[in-house]
Amino acid sequence: MKDDFDENELFNIKPLIPPELKKQTHDPRPEPSPSYSNPLAQYFRTPGIQVRLPSNGAFLPKDSVQWTANEEVNVYPFKSSDELLFKSPESLLSGYATESAIRSCVPDIKCHPKLIASADLTVLLLAMRAASYGNTMELSSSCPNCQKELELACHIPTLLATAKTMPTENSIELTPELIVYIRPYNLANTTQLSLATFNETRIIQGYPKEEQEKMIGESLKRLSEVKLETTVDCIMAVAAGNTLVKDKIQIKQFAENIQVLWMKKIEEKLIELNSYGIDENIPVKCDNCNHEWKEAIKFDPSSFFGNAS
Repeated sequence: MKDDFDENELFNIKPLIPPELKKQTHDPRPEPSPSYSNPLAQYFRTPGIQVRLPSNGAFLPKDSVQWTANEEVNVYPFKSSDELLFKSPESLLSGYATESAIRSCVPDIKCHPKLIASADLTVLLLAMRAASYGNTMELSSSCPNCQKELELACHIPTLLATAKTMPTENSIELTPELIVYIRPYNLANTTQLSLATFNETRIIQGYPKEEQEKMIGESLKRLSEVKLETTVDCIMAVAAGNTLVKDKIQIKQFAENIQVLWMKKIEEKLIELNSYGIDENIPVKCDNCNHEWKEAIKFDPSSFFGNAS
């Protein structure tokens, strides 16, 4: 028996390919231009240096780093747009300049730059500095013996060679049945602390001198709250007997209510972890009085790139 119903009409089903397109013998979309068609492509930037991360990527999401055969990452030199961001105080303070530079110059790291451990970050920034402007970085110092102002020429590959490898698992035993597992600060944590310190300093400076002293107490209280938040963020888990707690709300309640000696143990372990990476104590000899000492230099993005060009 012949079927008089057209199912397409009954259920309003339209053909997947319109009839007018069936007649076309070519793809109507424009063909993408191949990258090799640009005769200037051979002059595009290439990796300038390869470095090993002190953490070996232990605190980054799984498979978020594309390693070289030597278990290092490629670091490219700056583009002009990268350099401009480091000349902006707002971009430096917010961490945006550093995040943008990591995305641009270290494409082997696929995750968000905020997750990068602070020790890894120092290594990457130094590598970007070397790839962009050469292996020597000029820093200033003052001789503690004769007070002469000195210009120090730091050899970046030598500094990079001092980086210590960080343990991949870090725990603090508060009692035999209570163990806290932590990770080092990352870019998000250091940015949060820097912003909080900057904002509190600006608030205090906005008051008359006679009122600033009483405002310091309130400022320190706010800063301690921010520090607690960063500490809680760095606690990955707490093992209490046979129970492993990872919930951040429960961990925060734990951190707020434990005895002060336990919290100090956690903070001391964090300080130890954050000390891995580049050795910030550089040997210096005064060319005026021959006094020798080790200069503790804080490497930060502004010192890396502020006067580089």
